[in-house]
Amino acid sequence: MTTSLTGNTLPLAPELTYGAGFKYDKGHGFFSNLNINGSSKYYFNAANTVSQPSNSRVNGELGYHFKHYSVSFMVQNAFDQEMISRAVQTPLGKVVEDTAPRYMGFILAMEW
Repeated sequence: MTTSLTGNTLPLAPELTYGAGFKYDKGHGFFSNLNINGSSKYYFNAANTVSQPSNSRVNGELGYHFKHYSVSFMVQNAFDQEMISRAVQTPLGKVVEDTAPRYMGFILAMEW
């Protein structure tokens, strides 16, 4: 038995993706980086039964450059958007892998 996939959307191919960012960095003193990335709804399989709704993800970093090192605070997925990284449809149901939740931390970088 064959299944027609006519009219279905290609897997992992959203109609719209976008990204924008702002970066300020003179090489010394304060620096910052802010970006947003997102896409419209897309499907994980050819049958279009498993999907990721449209989403946006905001990441940022704020820090200070010293002579030979820098220290900064960073955040990924700032608004804690729930997203699916991967998904498959099995005979017993859907199996999904969630994307990492909000993540915050400090970065210490050295140059020599």
